[in-house]
Amino acid sequence: GDPTSPLAAALPAEASSSTAASAPAGPISIADFLSQSGLDDDLYDNLVSAGLIRRPRTDPDGAPAHDRRDLTAARAFARFAEAGVEYQLLGRHTEYSPLSKAEALFLAEHLSSATRSTSSTHTGNLVIAFDAIRRYLRHLELEEAYPDWRKPQG
Repeated sequence: GDPTSPLAAALPAEASSSTAASAPAGPISIADFLSQSGLDDDLYDNLVSAGLIRRPRTDPDGAPAHDRRDLTAARAFARFAEAGVEYQLLGRHTEYSPLSKAEALFLAEHLSSATRSTSSTHTGNLVIAFDAIRRYLRHLELEEAYPDWRKPQG
């Protein structure tokens, strides 16, 4: 696409590559997962039980393991926990599963409608573009509902 377009400017090219680079490739053992994510055992158990982080799968050696996407989500939950957000609120992400499913179906609709394939429009870049649009629209809603959200509390 056009590198000068507003959408291109909204795409987090460096952020997405640095996230992938900081997460290990391949299966991640439970011990390494906890260490690298910053989750404590209880929060980990609660998130897995609630389906907010996938249950570990079996690695090639037969040991339970997670992957990089699981680690990225776990780090995000750990960041909120570090900020003092209790599991009672974090667990409410399960209430938004229908929204996540709707967004996944909407993304699939975008992907199946894409008719031109170039290096900038391969599936991975289209997923990133879709995420950028969702973040942008969500941010606009936040700004409208809570214009002072950036001001420190207390």
